[in-house]
Order: sequence, then C-alpha cells, then structure tokens
Amino acid sequence: MQCFWYLNEKRGCRASSRTWAVQTVHLYQWLPSFFPWSPPYGGRSTHGPPALAPRGQALHPAPPPAQPLRETGMGSSVQDKITEVKKVIQLLESEKKVEYEKNQAVTHQKNQMAFQLRQEIKRLSMDLADRSREERCRDRLAELKKLDALNHSTRKKQRHLEELQREYEMLKPHTGRACPDVQMTEQMATTVEAKDILQDESRTYQSQLDSLKEEIEKQRKELQRVCLIHDKANSTKTMAESDLQQLTKQLNRKRVERRQTVVATRRIIEECKAEADASDQMAREMMAEDEARRRAARITAEEEERANTRDIFRMLQQTTAATSEQDIRRQHVSCTSETHEQQERLKKENLQLKEEKDLLRQQLYSMICEREARRIRDQQTLEACEQQLQAQQQKSEQARENRDSLSQTLESIRPTILLLAKKLKHTSVDEDTDEQVDPDSVEFVLQQIKQCKAKFLALHTELQKQSDLKAVMKHMDEKFLVVVKERIPDDNNRIKLLDEGIPDVRDDEVGREEEAEGVVPEEAQKSDAQQETEDKPKKAQRTRRLFR
Repeated sequence: MQCFWYLNEKRGCRASSRTWAVQTVHLYQWLPSFFPWSPPYGGRSTHGPPALAPRGQALHPAPPPAQPLRETGMGSSVQDKITEVKKVIQLLESEKKVEYEKNQAVTHQKNQMAFQLRQEIKRLSMDLADRSREERCRDRLAELKKLDALNHSTRKKQRHLEELQREYEMLKPHTGRACPDVQMTEQMATTVEAKDILQDESRTYQSQLDSLKEEIEKQRKELQRVCLIHDKANSTKTMAESDLQQLTKQLNRKRVERRQTVVATRRIIEECKAEADASDQMAREMMAEDEARRRAARITAEEEERANTRDIFRMLQQTTAATSEQDIRRQHVSCTSETHEQQERLKKENLQLKEEKDLLRQQLYSMICEREARRIRDQQTLEACEQQLQAQQQKSEQARENRDSLSQTLESIRPTILLLAKKLKHTSVDEDTDEQVDPDSVEFVLQQIKQCKAKFLALHTELQKQSDLKAVMKHMDEKFLVVVKERIPDDNNRIKLLDEGIPDVRDDEVGREEEAEGVVPEEAQKSDAQQETEDKPKKAQRTRRLFR
C-alpha cells in the first residue's frame, strides 16, 4: 500500500492526504481476507517473512489456497473493495495520461521554439555574411575605378609621348646637319664671354684681395683686444662678486651675533627685572658692563670693515695695474664705452632677428592656415566616418540585443534541453563531435539541440521501419524489467516485480496440487483477468517511474 502513496507523490496527484489515508485503511482492512498469510492491519506476522527462493525460482512463494468466498461470507465486500481499487487505478492512469500529454505538448512547443530560434540565427548569420560581402564588393569596385582612371591617364600620356617621338623622328634628319656647327658656335660664344669676365675680374682682383686682407687683420686685432678686456672685466667681476659675498656673509654673521646678543640681553633684562626688588645695585653694574662690552664690539666691527675695504682696494690695484682711484675710474669708463658699442651692435642684430622673426611668423601663419584647412577637411571626413560608425553601432546594438534575447531564451530552456539530452543518451548518431564547446556557453545548448534533433530523427526513422508497434512496446518493457532486476538487490522483500512472462516452478506445483484436490484456483474466479493482462504495460511504466 505504500507503493500507492509513492505513486501519488510521483505523479503529482491533487488528492488530499486525508482521502488517501482513508483508502489505505480500507485496503489494510480487507487485505487479511484477500491474502490470509499477511498480518492484520496494525499487527505483526506470526509466521515471519517468507524464505528466499533458490536460484532459478521466483522471489515470492505462491500463496496457500484460499477458502471459497461463500464460506467466509466476504464475497460482496471484497468485490466492492476491488472495484474501488480499480477506480483508483483508473483515476491514476487518467492523471498519468493527462500529465504525459501535457509533457508532450510542452516538449513540442519547446521544439518549435528551438526550431524558430535556429532559423532566426541562421537568417542573422546570412545577413551578416551578405553585409560583409557587399562591403568587399564596394571596396573592389572603388579599386577597379581607380585602376581604370590610372590606365586611362597612362594611355593618354603614352599617346602624347608617341606623337612627340614621331615629331622628333621627323625633325631629326633636318637638324642633324646643322647640329655640329651650332654646337661649335655656342661653345665659342661661352668661352669668349668667360674670357672677358675673367679679364675684367683680374684687373681689380689684387687690390680687392689686399684690402680684404688688411680688414681681416684689423678685425683680428680688435677681436683680440676686446677678448682681453672682456676677460679682465670678467675676472674683476668675479673677484668683486666673491668679495661682496664675503662681506655679505660677514654682515650677516655680525647681524646674527647682534641679534643673539640682543636676545641674551633681553633675557638678562627680564631676569633682572624679575629680581629688581632684591638687587638693584647689581643690575646697574651688569648693565654698565654690557654697555662697555657692546661699545668694544662696535669698535672692533668698524675696524674690521675698514680693513676689509683696504684689502679690496689693494686687490683692485693689483688686478687692474692702477695706482690711484682715477685710473680705476678711467678703466671703468672705457669698459662702459666698449659695452655701449657692444649694445649697439646687439641692437642691430636684434633688428635683423626681428625681421627674420616676422618672416618666420608669416610663414607660420600660412602653414597654420593650410593646416587649418586640412584639419577642416579631416574633421568633415571624420564626421562622415563617425556617422557611418554610429549607424554601424546601432546595427550592432540591434544585433547584440537580438543575440542577448536569443541567449536568454536558450538559457531558460537549458535545463530542459540537458534533461532531454540525458534521456536520449542511450541513442547513438553518426555525427562529428570533434569540436569541444564550453558547457556553460550558449553554443553548448545549440549543440545539444542539434544532437537531440538528430537522435529524434533517427528514432523516428527506426519507428517507421518497425511495422509491429506492440512488439516494440513489449520489447521495451522486457528491457526495462531486465534493468530493474539489475538494480534491485538480492535481499529484496518489499518490491514485487511483474515477471508474468517467466514461468514459476512454485506456481506450477501449486496448480497441480489444486487440480489434484479439485479446488478451483483463485485466478479463475476473477472476472477481470483479461483486464489485468492489458494493464501489464501500464504497471511496468508505473514501476519505471518509481525507480527513476
């Protein structure tokens, strides 16, 4: 009776648990009367489980001969319960058929959807191939047009060259006789002109050369003198800068010392003010000592400054070879005049550089204008390319959206396709499966759909070849029973196999004993024996559902 409960859960029956509990109670109530060796409902069997059959015999022993139903007085009630059980079985079978039809409709719908998706993918791939082919055709036509234009221009130039060659061939015999005389006259004229020019230049060449030599010597001497003055000025400048740096360092040092002394005196004054009430006389003496020290420091600083100025004056006299301050001033004035001349020369050079700068600026402006025009042209072409790119991006976005929607639908039907492929795994199809695909990708789903389609077609062709469908169903049931036997362990006592096709030795012995005793077997009293034989495939399918 637990099998009925499992079947109810497996098939998704909508009946309530209460009704099924009532049905199981009724079945357990009439079970002892129908099978006398089974224990009553709620109790244990006193006889114990049946012994295991030896190898080659049935698993369950045949039941002992039952009492006639007339003697027990339970005939009518048993028949009613049997009819109730049959009704329940018929309900389960009808629900099974409805579920089977529903699953068939769902699979048919999904197959149609997969077929439509495959057709859409094929159409999109063909569109993409046509577009790429059109682009290649356009590029090829443009290249052909350019090649035709170049061929036309080369033909025109070739014709012009041929015409010129003809004219040259026509004029060549007429000019061949006069060519040597003309060449000789031209050579004589050029030589005479060159001779006259050289004679004119030779008359003034020596004087010009002498004047240029004198000017070069003067410029060289002037340059040497200016270089010497410049070196002296640089040396004096460096010395003065070094002296100035030393003086500034000394002044900074003195300033720091003064600040330190001021800070120290202020600190001392503050301390003295704090102790003014205790020692006024001592504070006055200390202030007097501080003033004397400050005067001495000031006197020593002035003497050091005078000594430094004397040293600087002595160093200037040694470097400039001057004996007095007037000589130093005179040299300074000469240096300033030379620097003024150099400034004038630099001004002239600056004017020339400004003119060159203006020319370069004009050239730069023209280049900028050309570059701006080129930039505008490039910008226009770029805008056109961007428009084309946007159009292509829109097309690619649409294709991407279509691809995403298709991938979503394929992902939604992935579990069903995988389940279908798993169920069709036992069928083999001659197909090239060398290409390895990622199991998490969409191409794997498409590959599984393709394989399932091929397997379905193979099964369809096999079924069309088979003329007797009943024999095929019988063969399938026998094959399934063999698989179930392999899966069930040897110590099985709960699950009963429907092996009516295999003869049982114990059943034969019991039948012989009943015939000898003159007792009518129980199967002969059942009016629905034929119905049970017809329900064998259904029971096999039910057990198949149970062991999945």
